[in-house]
Amino acid sequence: MRSLLQGPTVRIHTGSPGCELVIHRNLLCHHIPWLNVVLGDDIVDFTLGPWSAGCMALFAQWLYQGDITYDIPDQGPVSVPILDLFFLATELHAPTLANLALDHFRRVCNERVTVPQAVNIENIYARTDENSPMRLLVARMVAHYMLTCDPQDTTEDCRMYMGLVARHEQFRVDYLIATQYLSIENGLQDPTKEETKDIYQEAVAPSREDSAWARAMRQNGSRARASASVPSTPPPIYSIS
Repeated sequence: MRSLLQGPTVRIHTGSPGCELVIHRNLLCHHIPWLNVVLGDDIVDFTLGPWSAGCMALFAQWLYQGDITYDIPDQGPVSVPILDLFFLATELHAPTLANLALDHFRRVCNERVTVPQAVNIENIYARTDENSPMRLLVARMVAHYMLTCDPQDTTEDCRMYMGLVARHEQFRVDYLIATQYLSIENGLQDPTKEETKDIYQEAVAPSREDSAWARAMRQNGSRARASASVPSTPPPIYSIS
């Protein structure tokens, strides 16, 4: 571990004012090996984002500690920094971090005894593809809520989720599949109580020549202060079994 904290550093610009990370290059490439190919020996700063300070604090914590701790808020949106961390992990092709963020999101929802609001679910669907395990999880959470809630006590929430089902075609499909699964196969067990397995698998490192990511990282030349923005839509890195 000590050797990972030696040598040069790289500066990560997040696109958020006052939020930058300076990370040991050896440590960054240890956790995300494909960056070793793309960064080469000369890129010392690059841009990700925009990402919130809360998300980047969790990212730095994971890099240096191998895990994250998160103080669950009593009120407010469900675990927005954790959601952002999940999106960041998929953007960076970091399967270990993606698995960790997915399971932390599940645990936060379980401890808060809550389901993401429709706006969070729409954000998840906008930033993931149709086979995303995050989509599967939130669809099952909503289905479980709708199957077990008392409509007289939660009328507003029921209308919110049914409105989402009505206007969002892909969520409607996932919701109906989740309803069938919970009703027939799962016995209405709370999906937030089921530990998420390691769905995301090790990513194949993009090559310097072929990867759009590599080209973007190199596009401003190879001088010591080269800076490049990373595309926000890499290919998926997970497998569903």
